[in-house]
Amino acid sequence: MGPGNESATHVSTQVKGTFGYLNPEYFLTNRLTWKTDVYAFGVVLFELLSGRPAVDMRLPEEQHGLVAWAKQCIKEGEINKLIDQNLLGSISSTCLKAFIGISAKCFYGRLKNGLRCLKCDRAERSAISKKKVKSEDKSPYTALPRCLDFRSLFRKAPPKPGNLVYPDSQISQYPNLRIFSFSELKAATRKFSNDTVLGEGSFGKVYKGCLAESPSSKNDRTLIVVYKLNSESFEGFKEWKYEVSILGRLSHPNLVKLLGYFQEDKELLLVYVSSYFVLHLNIFVLFVCLGRSTALSLPWNVRVQILIATGRGLAFLHASEKQVIYRNFNASNMLLDTSYTAKIAGFGLARQGTSDSQSHVSTQILE
Repeated sequence: MGPGNESATHVSTQVKGTFGYLNPEYFLTNRLTWKTDVYAFGVVLFELLSGRPAVDMRLPEEQHGLVAWAKQCIKEGEINKLIDQNLLGSISSTCLKAFIGISAKCFYGRLKNGLRCLKCDRAERSAISKKKVKSEDKSPYTALPRCLDFRSLFRKAPPKPGNLVYPDSQISQYPNLRIFSFSELKAATRKFSNDTVLGEGSFGKVYKGCLAESPSSKNDRTLIVVYKLNSESFEGFKEWKYEVSILGRLSHPNLVKLLGYFQEDKELLLVYVSSYFVLHLNIFVLFVCLGRSTALSLPWNVRVQILIATGRGLAFLHASEKQVIYRNFNASNMLLDTSYTAKIAGFGLARQGTSDSQSHVSTQILE
């Protein structure tokens, strides 16, 4: 909960996020602003360009951290070292220059009075969305927007009152969410059997399921994904509540869709639309778990589409009625469907942004 004093200029939480994506300013000062999300977006820019994760301890020591290594390559004029070998010859020099320019603004941009507009000329904005298409390139992903404009990521949303993403109120305030029964979800996941497990989240397991909407009809079924949180963990309960509070009132094509939830005794469950979980893919899985060969199926223009989609999702959060600082933007939270359409997931660490009386959200280092 936020402070009771209405004149307070910040709220105190804890510094949380994913190593490799944390803004150094946020870590050192404990001041959370939407620039934290923009910095992490810059890290993902380099991940998609290089085809390697933000942190990779398998590489030589000087390359363990992607951002530090990328900055050094740029400083030494060896930008080509940053390009995924599978992309060589498919990115024009103009496009690469624009891409590096945008990433630099994510890392180094100086904000005046809390406002920052990404200023690109017409050539720069359009260059990054263009790709040298070879005559033999049969990829279906060729139609890209003429301009890729991330200016909304750098704008401060209109000031809003309050200190956290949600007031300390009842979940029933979110009528768009369905309240499931435990028996429904147990049946949908075959008693949460191991063969329905898609993976593990921060505080629980993720299951695939098939929900019978009508007991009399075998054809009337809905594919769902169920996140069963560890009820013994206080952090797990907080993540569950934040997910319901945020996704219960927000809807965007590039955010995961929450269908509903279940809460009773010690059981905490979240139910999502399954379409973008079909392949259970995210950027981290593509480039790390499945190996480099997988990147061959992810051409440059598809990677740019992923950036456009997630950039729009972040911009929407920053400009929403109650501005949201996502705080945990990383490759593992960017889910892809069978068409590689990206959606942002995992809102358990999100916080409301600064209000008219705030310059930042103050936090404390998590011990």
